[in-house]
Amino acid sequence: MSLRQCQRLRALFTVSFLAITFVAMPHTANAGTDEMWEVTTKTEMAGMPMAMPAMTNQTCLPKDRKSDDALVPKDKNSDCKMDSLQTSGNKTTFKMTCTGKNAMSGSGEIEKSADTYRGSMHIVGNAEGRPIDMTQNFSGKKIGSCTYEDVGKKIVAQQQAYNAEMCRKGIDELQPLVFSDAKQFEACKPFKKEFCARVTKVSAEMRDPDGFRNLVKKQSDWKTLLTTCGIEPQTVLDDSCKKGKAAQDWNFIVDYCPADAKALATEYCAGRDYTSAMTGPYAPLCRSYGRSQLQVQQDQPAAPSKEEALKNGVSEGVNKLKKLLPF
Repeated sequence: MSLRQCQRLRALFTVSFLAITFVAMPHTANAGTDEMWEVTTKTEMAGMPMAMPAMTNQTCLPKDRKSDDALVPKDKNSDCKMDSLQTSGNKTTFKMTCTGKNAMSGSGEIEKSADTYRGSMHIVGNAEGRPIDMTQNFSGKKIGSCTYEDVGKKIVAQQQAYNAEMCRKGIDELQPLVFSDAKQFEACKPFKKEFCARVTKVSAEMRDPDGFRNLVKKQSDWKTLLTTCGIEPQTVLDDSCKKGKAAQDWNFIVDYCPADAKALATEYCAGRDYTSAMTGPYAPLCRSYGRSQLQVQQDQPAAPSKEEALKNGVSEGVNKLKKLLPF
């Protein structure tokens, strides 16, 4: 077996050893700071050309822990389980079995005191298609105090902080997708009330032409923005168009109120000569509406000439005939 394979096996069983070790450690009920433990493990494997060096690490355990075993990280996909665990005085014996691809079995013992422990475990079986015979000796001692930090809770807190930052950014930037797609942005549901409070305020400003222009420049999907919070976009636009007409804001009417623009242009611009249409209070409306209609005409494809139409008709007829011929 190669050195790398042995290192992988040692890493696999180190977690299991630590779990067993912490189960056998004494529970501490005294008040005070959390406990810093130094843990040393040394692995010996039959057939290895050289001894593997001992590994030492430190771990902080909370002073008020109820179960040391619950504090040890475990691989949820591990196929190893404890078959028996018996304690008599300061000595604990145990047996464990690992199934699956690397089927193994092991047994061992631990002796403990208030501030130290030591033990060993012997494992036999197969790993990566090769027989193994491995012994691991381990020991631990309390070396001082520390401040325990629950890594799991810290990760959850960091994720919650990130989610809150993302949701508040969605509020600041008025991003409707963050609050309309409940499946993708589930974390933002608690912030939707705050989001809609801001949207409601914005919708009130949009009922005035200037407020409407300002919002649409920043948010082209303004209809989705409003409907996400149950606000009818057309009602907001109708109110703004009404104020635009009262203020004779003809550019706004032409840009955002096409029905009103067409009706006004028909009444005040159509059928009038250039001089009368370009003077008076409706002159800006006529100019603006005229420009918009000219742009619409320019954007439309030009109608084919008589020659082009005749040519297209002949080509279409020839193609139909070809489909009828057997060759």
